[in-house]
Amino acid sequence: MLNLVVYFLVNTLITEEILYEHMTRQLDHDTALEQIRRLNRAGFILVKYFFQGIWIVLKISAITLIMMSGLFAFNIKTTFSEIFHVILIPSFIFMIPDVLKITWFSLFQTEYQMSDLNNFPRFSLPELLVAVDLITNEDFPALLKRLLQPVTAVNLLFCWFVAVRLTEIKPDDKRVFKAVFVSYFSVLAIVSLALYGIVTSFAP
Repeated sequence: MLNLVVYFLVNTLITEEILYEHMTRQLDHDTALEQIRRLNRAGFILVKYFFQGIWIVLKISAITLIMMSGLFAFNIKTTFSEIFHVILIPSFIFMIPDVLKITWFSLFQTEYQMSDLNNFPRFSLPELLVAVDLITNEDFPALLKRLLQPVTAVNLLFCWFVAVRLTEIKPDDKRVFKAVFVSYFSVLAIVSLALYGIVTSFAP
């Protein structure tokens, strides 16, 4: 429910004016207005939030399977139910970027565009390297950027909390931290590279 509330608040940042301005860059005036009317229909909104709820459950379930696979690879025995309950509370960490986005655009940068919302930092390693001027966006290899993109402050914090909670269940096993971090970030890197390959292969 909290995830859905945050999702609702993020969507309230996208006003009709901002959406119209964004759409008119690609569509004519009448088409843009028709699209906005369609997006604001009650049925469409209900379907959107229904699928968002399903996505949240699927995401937690997928992370549970990833963690289970990692622990199994390190020969650490556990069950789906155990892992699911372990990651349930730390998964609220994923809401931090959205809460920061809501706070920033509601209180500080009240004049914004769709591009500002889309480009709000996710606190990834590439973003941090660019922010401290160690490298520029232009000089950052696209493949390396895609590979390092999953390494975010949120993901690192999430894995740390999950590993700490797992050590409470498996206090004698010193491989828990390695299993959690290796399995989680390995899968994220593979998925990120796969998506990069699909996008580049279909690019004109």
